Amino acid sequence: MTEIEKVAELEHSVLFDSPRELDRTCRRLGNIKYSSRALGLACKFRGLEWAKALVKNNVVFRYSDMREFVIKAYVTPDKKLYFSLLDDFMFPLVRPDIRLRGMAYPQKSIRDSILVLDKGGHAASDKEFTAVSEEERLKCAEYFIGLNDKEICDLQKLLYLAITSCDLKLAGLLREKGVTLSQSACDMLTGEKEQDHYFFWNFCHKIRYMTAEEFIWAVRELSKDLGQGKTVNISTWFLDSSRKYFYEPKAFECILEHFNQKKLNKKKTMEEIILLDKTELLPVCEKHGWLKMPKKRDELIRFASDNKKTECTAWLLEFKNRTADLNAERERAEKKLMRELNANPDSITELKKVWGFERREDGAVIITRYKGKLREIEVPERIGGGTVKEIGETAFSPDALRIKSEHREFLTTVTKITLPQTVEAIGDRAFYMCKGLTEINIPDNVKKIGSNAFCCCENLVSIDIPAGVGEIGKGVFAGCKSLVSVTLPYGIAEIESHSFSGCACLRNIAIPPTVKKICKWAFNQCVSLEEVIIPEGVEEIEMYAFWECTGLKSAVLPLSLKKIKNYTQSGKTPQTAFHNAENLTASVTEKSYAEKYCKRNNIPYKACKEV
Repeated sequence: MTEIEKVAELEHSVLFDSPRELDRTCRRLGNIKYSSRALGLACKFRGLEWAKALVKNNVVFRYSDMREFVIKAYVTPDKKLYFSLLDDFMFPLVRPDIRLRGMAYPQKSIRDSILVLDKGGHAASDKEFTAVSEEERLKCAEYFIGLNDKEICDLQKLLYLAITSCDLKLAGLLREKGVTLSQSACDMLTGEKEQDHYFFWNFCHKIRYMTAEEFIWAVRELSKDLGQGKTVNISTWFLDSSRKYFYEPKAFECILEHFNQKKLNKKKTMEEIILLDKTELLPVCEKHGWLKMPKKRDELIRFASDNKKTECTAWLLEFKNRTADLNAERERAEKKLMRELNANPDSITELKKVWGFERREDGAVIITRYKGKLREIEVPERIGGGTVKEIGETAFSPDALRIKSEHREFLTTVTKITLPQTVEAIGDRAFYMCKGLTEINIPDNVKKIGSNAFCCCENLVSIDIPAGVGEIGKGVFAGCKSLVSVTLPYGIAEIESHSFSGCACLRNIAIPPTVKKICKWAFNQCVSLEEVIIPEGVEEIEMYAFWECTGLKSAVLPLSLKKIKNYTQSGKTPQTAFHNAENLTASVTEKSYAEKYCKRNNIPYKACKEV
């Protein structure tokens, strides 16, 4: 018999035979390499005696790589993967109503449906079984706890599964028996070791299906074993997954207590709190010291007032009156001003040697060219009595007109540019072809970034776009082949064409829920992008938006989608927005436009009642 045929007979015996008959089958078949799933089926659909019969015959939850076997045995002719419990075969010990990856049953409940192999080892039919009672399931768990053998059942991993699945009874049972999370799991949760697919992505995935109360419980349970003073690491995955209740008071407080805040953009977060009118969260920010800096506090007051958020403005003003030493703050501001006035400032004549600039009708200054020789540049706040408020078109670009060839070459070697907080707009192609640029800030007051502003900045690795930016032009980061991550601001309505075209290293992109449209070629040839979560609110994806994203494996397509454009040419097969993303599996809502699009264009997909 082949290995697959043995597995088929063993699983069939688990599901249809008595424990005694199962024992005889095990002894007759001998050692089976891929028997772990059978033990999972026994725990979920049969009960303790079947599990004992398998363990007696050396069947354990520990398993080697199953992928090759899974593909051979469980992929049906219509290319749907019918394989239960692909992540870990201990899942049956966890409550049966949780959502699991690797399940592909559009019309069946996760609780009751499972594919059974025929005696030849081929996917045969979709059977319905009834999960065992909670009492029986916990008996199975107690049995494995009593064995206390990691080779049979890794109790520390089981605790992790129980916590992240919000199975309070199983987690309580394991805790009662002294089980804790493994050191490896703790290190990955805290970021002390590289986060892997199992210990963090799995957690972030489950967060999407938790209530706020379940999330708080799970985080507190996970935090118990991390060690004194240690917190869970915040990642882009986590921020995106927790978005639906991030700004609920209890969940927000839980996040600040148990997660590492170093990677959290506090200013941006508080601005979003203000925009959402979540005044009740501001005391939480105060409690955790987010409002200690007078400058940031006053900036937030102006932000709230400018956006006509009356309640937040009133709270912040009351906080300032209650906590600020206004005389001391005024004295510090005056001393700073005197230091600046007493310094020997560059004269307007000297500044003209370094900067090309123009004045607007309102007296503000537009930087039109950099003529200096420094590779680390600091743009001044004021020139000749005027405030610098705009970086003009091609201001730092080596592709600008009417510059000498040697200076054109020099501009490609500039590594760092610091812009003053007074800047409100960045013009078209302002930093186009600045190939040596590795670091630049976008000031908080910037409202507009022009087309191709950072195009072909080949060494730029990351950039943070502040929340106030409401307009971003076409091709803004096209050709930034070293760009790994970028933060898009809450409030933009479109991701313009070619925005990230050719960003070969881009791994993470958080699309804000205000976006309505993703334009053509937006993520063209982002070959390192593996997962994209398109939020609810996006209504249209234009042609070739994700063209040649060859590494893309997962795309969440929202219910709000109304239109996805294909590229069509007479006599040829239409090319989809995901053309050449051959490993892609889309996640869609049942009966949605996205499901119809995937079906019509032969894009593999998983359909759920809600994504």
